[in-house]
Amino acid sequence: MDEHVPVAVTLFGSSTIAAVRANREDPTSATAYNNFQDRLNYVAQMIIARKFNSNFSIVVTPTYVHRNFTVFRDQNDVFAIGAGGRAKISKRMALVIDYFLPFRNKEDEAYLEQVGNRKFYNPLGLGLEIETGGHVFHLNFTNATAIQEVQFIPETTSSWTKGQYRWGFGISRRFSLGKD
Repeated sequence: MDEHVPVAVTLFGSSTIAAVRANREDPTSATAYNNFQDRLNYVAQMIIARKFNSNFSIVVTPTYVHRNFTVFRDQNDVFAIGAGGRAKISKRMALVIDYFLPFRNKEDEAYLEQVGNRKFYNPLGLGLEIETGGHVFHLNFTNATAIQEVQFIPETTSSWTKGQYRWGFGISRRFSLGKD
């Protein structure tokens, strides 16, 4: 670790196109797209990370989400702040956590809950990493129903307290071409 640089800052941006079929029967649907521009979505993040030592690191992620099309009274622009951490609990295992706090207009949020029957929750993820030499196994639990930031930050409608969480699994492997 370089003792002279206390934090790492990375800028992340993405643009996505919703590929789902447009819902032409229900004009109040979140997928009632009228034209191609309605399908475009954008995310910008500043990822600020600090590795304190080989056992503990944290990240703070100010985020801006823009969706060209939303349901009536939902926000096209959502700001959020994310935080996460990784703590080793043994030589080969680590706990990870991430959380996002979207800043929503409370009146619009109340309207969507009352009329649209849509209650939003802040996305929270917990995970376990297991290193087995060359592989790292990732076991993840979250209340988010989507993978992309443009979806899970402003649109999480599942609650941990109601037992509404998802389980994810991944494996990563480091490959090296040539000598180290």
